[in-house]
Amino acid sequence: MISRGTRTCEKCSTVVPLEKVKLYPRDNEKNWLVCETCCEKLKSGVREPGKVNLLKREPIRNAFKPKETISLSSAQKVNTPTNFTKPVVKENLKLKETANPQYKSMFCSRCKYNFKIDLQKAGILHSIYCPYCGKNDQLVKS
Repeated sequence: MISRGTRTCEKCSTVVPLEKVKLYPRDNEKNWLVCETCCEKLKSGVREPGKVNLLKREPIRNAFKPKETISLSSAQKVNTPTNFTKPVVKENLKLKETANPQYKSMFCSRCKYNFKIDLQKAGILHSIYCPYCGKNDQLVKS
């Protein structure tokens, strides 16, 4: 029976007739489709210069490596600063609490929403933005 089929060697990329194609195991699930000369090279373990032989590599293992514990004696302890800046909290801010807060009306031209802001708190406790769409790029004083 004459076979006219050909395949390409996965190692040297030459066209090989089906009679001369060999299957060489790549890993547990896949095989390389190689020509006879590449199969002999793989079996003998000959490496081409500059190329890494995939079959001769050590497998990667996920092994736990404990870190060394670092202990400082009392003479080696580092002085840490104690005056850190505290975040802004409403209780820490001392604002002028008036009975009549000053409100200013604003208009968002993006979503066409009118709202009021407190001038004493705006920019200090919170930034000015539209409460409907959350944007601040198209705010207009009205």
